[in-house]
Formats: sequence, structure tokens, C-alpha cells
Amino acid sequence: MQVLKEKAKHIRDMIKAISNVNWFCFAGKGQNRGKVLCAYGDSITYQARWYKPVIQMQSLKYIVNKGVPGATVTGINGLNTDKNLKRLVNCHSNAIMIMGGVNDFKCSREIGTIDSTNTDEFYGAYKHMLDKIQKMFPDKKVILATPTYCKCNKDFPKTDGKINDAGFTIKDYAEAVIKLARLYHMNVIPLFEELKWDENNCATYIIDEGEFLHPNKAGGKCMAEIIGRELPQF
Repeated sequence: MQVLKEKAKHIRDMIKAISNVNWFCFAGKGQNRGKVLCAYGDSITYQARWYKPVIQMQSLKYIVNKGVPGATVTGINGLNTDKNLKRLVNCHSNAIMIMGGVNDFKCSREIGTIDSTNTDEFYGAYKHMLDKIQKMFPDKKVILATPTYCKCNKDFPKTDGKINDAGFTIKDYAEAVIKLARLYHMNVIPLFEELKWDENNCATYIIDEGEFLHPNKAGGKCMAEIIGRELPQF
């Protein structure tokens, strides 16, 4: 009888343990086992809310955080500048994932055209950044990610935060990143497109700071699910 009781307890303990497993962490293919990813971007990258699940899903060794809070891609203090690109030196990664554009939207930076070389415009600055990174790290895989949805109520009250003073939506910047990925033959993770965040559900996934920029815990988990699934082998 005692043996049966012990077996029953063992089975109950196993069932309890299985029910407590975070299956989300095992959803990936683990195709980058033991590899290191460098994440380069703005404060949404710096937050690191999506790092841990992606490490587990992809079996990465770790992710190097090279997020620069407040950084645009454009301009003299942007991610395209030598000052910020120097952060990538000695990060000892196998690949670099770039995510920027939210602050360019917030700061009403011009997007320009895809043939632009003007680093005050989104296309020109992004291309300048990619050219520099490819020259600095010719053997590393470079992966792009589109910016996540945001709504800058404080900056653009007349349009409820959805259209900036240059006349662009955050979707316009996301579409520019997609076009750049095609131009440079790079993989792109379509966060904006796949998350499907909008004005109706943004409060569920983004922190309400009087404007909606930074993903909360739930938003980070959603980002991780997409990044972990879409991250290519490197």
C-alpha cells in the first residue's frame, strides 16, 4: 500500500512539474545553438524584454545588448554615426540584429527616397549605417527588424499621435525597412506587420506614459515569439 501511495505521489509531482513548464521557451528550432546575437537599436532594444525567451527558443549562448536609449537612426547622434557604431566593436557576436525607427517617427524625421544619401533622412541614414556595419564586420550576418507600433500623443496631439509633423506614420518607417532589406538582400523580421498592434489594442502591449512607445511585459513576450520564430540561421 505504501509503495502505491509513493507511486501515486510521484505521478502527481510529475504532472505538476509538466504543467509548470513554460512551453513558450521550447517553441523554437534551436538552430543557432551556442551562437551569440548582438542587438543594436534604441530604448526598445535596450529594454531587453524579448531577450530571455529568444535565447531559450533559439538555444543562443547570449544576446549582447547594444541598445541606445533615445537614439534615432538619422542625424548627427543617430545609430548611423561612428560614435554609436563603435559600440559594436568587440561584441564578439555571430550576427547583428538592427531595430530602429520609433524615435525617427517621434522626431518627425524625413524618410526620403531609397536612393538618398542624406543622413538626415531615414533611407540615407539607414543605408549609411548598413554600409558601415558591412565594412566593419564583413563576416557577420546582419538582420533587420521593423519598428514596433507607437503612438506619440504628446508630440502630435492633432492626429492623436498617429501622424508626425513630417506627415508620416510609423508604418511608413516600417515599410522603408522592408524595402532596405530587399535592397541589401538581408533577412528582415516584420515586427510591425506581425504584431498587429494598433490604436485599439496598444494599451495591452505598450506602457502608457502619456504616449505609447515602450512595450510592457506582455508586449515583450509577443516580440520574443516573433523574433524567436523568424530569426534566421547564422
